[in-house]
Amino acid sequence: MDKLPNECKCSKIAVHPEDWDQPGASAKEIWYIHYRFYDPIFEISFPKGKICIYKKGLNKVKTVKEKRLLVRKALQELTSKLQQGYNPITKITIPPPGEEIILPFDTTSRYLPIHNDSKMRSISINIDQNHMNVAKLLAKEIEKKELMPLTDNASVINITLLFPNTAFISALWGAYKKMQGVRGYLTDVRAAIRNITIAAYFLDFLKIPIWNIRRRHIKLCLELCGKLNPKWSNERHNKYRAYLLAIFKQLLAEDAVDTNVVQDILILKKTRRLRKILSEEERDKINAYLLERNYYFWRFVTIFFSSGCRETEMMRLQPSDVNIERREYTTWVLKGREHRQVLRPISQNAILLWKEIIEDCKQITYNKREHIKLENVFLFSKLLKPGLTAIRPDQLGRRWKKYVKDELQINVDFYSLKHLYSDLLSEQFGLQYAQRQNAHDQLSTTKLYAVNEELRLLEKLKGIDIYFASSNNKPD
Repeated sequence: MDKLPNECKCSKIAVHPEDWDQPGASAKEIWYIHYRFYDPIFEISFPKGKICIYKKGLNKVKTVKEKRLLVRKALQELTSKLQQGYNPITKITIPPPGEEIILPFDTTSRYLPIHNDSKMRSISINIDQNHMNVAKLLAKEIEKKELMPLTDNASVINITLLFPNTAFISALWGAYKKMQGVRGYLTDVRAAIRNITIAAYFLDFLKIPIWNIRRRHIKLCLELCGKLNPKWSNERHNKYRAYLLAIFKQLLAEDAVDTNVVQDILILKKTRRLRKILSEEERDKINAYLLERNYYFWRFVTIFFSSGCRETEMMRLQPSDVNIERREYTTWVLKGREHRQVLRPISQNAILLWKEIIEDCKQITYNKREHIKLENVFLFSKLLKPGLTAIRPDQLGRRWKKYVKDELQINVDFYSLKHLYSDLLSEQFGLQYAQRQNAHDQLSTTKLYAVNEELRLLEKLKGIDIYFASSNNKPD
């Protein structure tokens, strides 16, 4: 095994066919150069090393003599490139220590300027495509490495330990492994950590001990994330801040840090746009079209409209959660790190459809050959029929896009149905009814769903008849 710069290694570079430099070598065979390249950073993706094959131009020539000349030249070039720090995994060259190297940041000292130099006003970062590709590969590799179980033995319990000297990104992943939340929330947290890792790579924060991470490091990472992502917004900044706040709370609980440095990072102002909801004419059009094109999707839309649930909660419903006689059902509120059970009403307009679904669930259990139990059935499975498999809620958005947005050309989101029902409920009975239906803790949250509540309030204020003095009363 040959040692290479940056703690990398490679096997002996070989040529196929093995007798390429011996008399009798055949020019008809496929000639190529091959070796294994080992990089300790990518040991999860390539535990046995990456197999590298080179045959550029070797098989275009026809004679053995010409092939040998090309092979010898290629062997010299490959050996030279590898010794100079070329990495076939990242496709870039990082020279060995002691040689001149162009870092992705323009600074003479790796850490001192950002940490201690009060005279430093800015840093210049070279973000070319090569460095960006490396950063993305590195972020994915670190994620694999940090989340990979230490052993496959089911009887062994692994507990993640976090210390003040744990490296910045490793500490973030260590805290993540101790967090609890719904799958969607945790997926978003992982994506945020990956992007923070990319920013930390360019800023050279990857190996800073978590104890030494200050507010300026987090702010720089967030700022760089914004510059690297063209879709960055104040709302996304606030979400990343919330994820990091939760992570540092965990680190604080583990005594890995002395304070939550994310706490005082400012929440940026968000731009709120009014949610577009369906008109009565559009609702009638969609209702008739779905009833004809896809009955089971129509049934789900009708039930979801008055449910007050999120799509994720509806996909987990089972017959045991529904009480038809009392016209109520229970769901688990799954949002962020919150898990709580809520009792919800079944509205009068949807009771017949609920009864129909429960009967469909019972029909599945009549299959004596498979001995299916009712508690194993989901109300909305494949094709939105009762079944034994829970499906992903994103399928609802795809169906809505197909039938409503594409075929009917009505550009309103599926989730706006919840806003629409909340608004109609608020208009007829008041915000408190909409709040209870949606299981909101705060009335301010319900106001975001009752999109026309402010307009109704404005109209009521216009009709108020209060005068400054009795002499100013309106004439008879």
